Amino acid sequence: MFLLKNNRTQNKFYKALCALIVCVLVLSGCAKKQEPLRVITLKGPTAMGMAPMIEEADDSDDARFEVVAAPDAVAPKLLKGEADFAAVPANLAATLYQKSEGKIQVVAINTLGVLYLVERGEQVHSLKDLAGKTIVAGGKGSTPEYALNFLLQSAGISQDQVSIEWKSEHTEVV
Repeated sequence: MFLLKNNRTQNKFYKALCALIVCVLVLSGCAKKQEPLRVITLKGPTAMGMAPMIEEADDSDDARFEVVAAPDAVAPKLLKGEADFAAVPANLAATLYQKSEGKIQVVAINTLGVLYLVERGEQVHSLKDLAGKTIVAGGKGSTPEYALNFLLQSAGISQDQVSIEWKSEHTEVV
């Protein structure tokens, strides 16, 4: 509800409101239909965080999501302009920024809760317990590898004390 001082003010207000409504209607009628937003994400932990958005997008024309197996499938699509947004490891984001001369930019970096170490059994209680074990991991050459190497080094475990089997997809680790 609008409270206006007098009839003269009221008339000016209603004329301005009508003009605004007409402008909005005219401009919205002239607008082109928006193309859907094209988003690429990685299969595994990255896509899991987007699951609600992917499900919602299936029911609308606002966005299209593509889930790919490896980060190297994302770069060509972004560089060619075949995608608008992508969820990628931080090191790939930096590389894409450099290759595109700043045309591809980082919007946000999120690493909270992405790295998990799980085992079958109850033998590992600390990082030091990984010495002499085989670690199966995904993400060679990206953030998971760098984080794992840092954690092993921090625990005093050298590369020759563990065996690391790298998988091309995070889902292969299971």
